[in-house]
Amino acid sequence: MEYYCLPKNDNEKRFALGKKGKRNLLCIGLNPNTANEIKLDGTTRNVERIANDNNYDGWLMINLYPTRNPKGINLNNEADEKLFWENIQNIDTLVSSKELNITDVLLGWGDDIKAKPYFAPSIYAIYDRLKKHGLNYFAFRINKSGNPSHPSPMTINTKYKSDEKIKLTKFDFDSYSKQFKPLNFQ
Repeated sequence: MEYYCLPKNDNEKRFALGKKGKRNLLCIGLNPNTANEIKLDGTTRNVERIANDNNYDGWLMINLYPTRNPKGINLNNEADEKLFWENIQNIDTLVSSKELNITDVLLGWGDDIKAKPYFAPSIYAIYDRLKKHGLNYFAFRINKSGNPSHPSPMTINTKYKSDEKIKLTKFDFDSYSKQFKPLNFQ
C-alpha cells in the first residue's frame, strides 16, 4: 500500500503522511522519523491504530517541525525559518482541503517540546493558523506536565494492551497554546 506523503522520496523532510479516508484524523507530532509513502514506523502505525479505534477511516500525521530525525533532540538548535513557515503553510493547506474534510485533530508531541527552541513557537503558530477552521482538538493521554502524550511505541506499548481501544478526550488547545505565544508574534 502506498501512503499519502508530502513530499515523496525525501529523506530530509516530511510535511505530511497518512491514508486518506472519508473521515480523517489529523495528528500533530514533534518531528518526522523514518516513515514514508511505502512503509510506516512505530509512531505512524500507532496513529493509524488510534484513528481506527475512534472510527476514522483515514489519518494524516504532521509535525511541529518537518525535519526528519529519529530523536528531536538531535535536530539543529536553530530552525530553518523558511522550512518552519513552509510547514505551517502546508498544515493550513491540508486542513483547508475539502477533499480531506478534517475536523478533528489529535495533539501528540509529548514533553520533548523543550528540546529545541522552535518547538514551542511552532505550537502557537500552528494554533494561530488553524483557529479559523473551528477544529476539535483531542489527546489520547495527558502527561503530568500537561503536554499531550506522543503516540510513540514506548508510550502506547507500556500504557495500552494490544487489544485495548485507545480513546480520545477533548483537549483545550486554545488555553494550552497561549503559554507558547512568542512576545513578538504578529
